[in-house]
Amino acid sequence: MNPQLNSFYCKAIDFTTYVKLAAPDFPKEANLTCELALDRILTYLDSLREKDDDPTAKQWLRLAWNEVKAAEKSFEQKNDREGRKMLDSARTYLQYAAERKSMEPTIFIDEPGIAE
Repeated sequence: MNPQLNSFYCKAIDFTTYVKLAAPDFPKEANLTCELALDRILTYLDSLREKDDDPTAKQWLRLAWNEVKAAEKSFEQKNDREGRKMLDSARTYLQYAAERKSMEPTIFIDEPGIAE
């Protein structure tokens, strides 16, 4: 991955982490509302999907986008805990996209034949 794309991923991940921790009540100096913050994350995700050619990363980014949309609904319904949970999942998927983590399940079978 080129350094500019990597840097953009880092910014998106850092901002998503910040929103997860601060939403829905941002400090006044942040000049953010929950709606603006979530829109910014969605913009990051859309830009990453355009810039990143890796098909697996695109799948992770789509999952992250869906989680942010779910967080939007949760915050609108004043279910802040669920909203933060969805943002945590979105952040995880964003990290997986940046790491190029495979979407294939990894199953190990030990000697007695027990799958882990």
